[in-house]
Amino acid sequence: MTITATRSGGSNGAAGVSYATSNGTAAAGSDYTDAGGTLSWTDGDAANKTFAVSITNDTAVEAGETFTVSLSSPTGGATLGSRAAPS
Repeated sequence: MTITATRSGGSNGAAGVSYATSNGTAAAGSDYTDAGGTLSWTDGDAANKTFAVSITNDTAVEAGETFTVSLSSPTGGATLGSRAAPS
């Protein structure tokens, strides 16, 4: 699964944001691979940034499962906005 973060409101100055996954009804290590890191934009960069979360395709018959992706610690004067609904 690819997660996309969008920088909006201009591209002046460097900016960044940390990301991390956490368990919901899905468990890291058995249902998905835990992910975490930092997304960075350089001065003038307004391109979307992405990161991947690997989903484990197991043989268990289960109801839909969920995990959470959190953004935190914006840098460079950035603030966190609203999230887009999954498509």
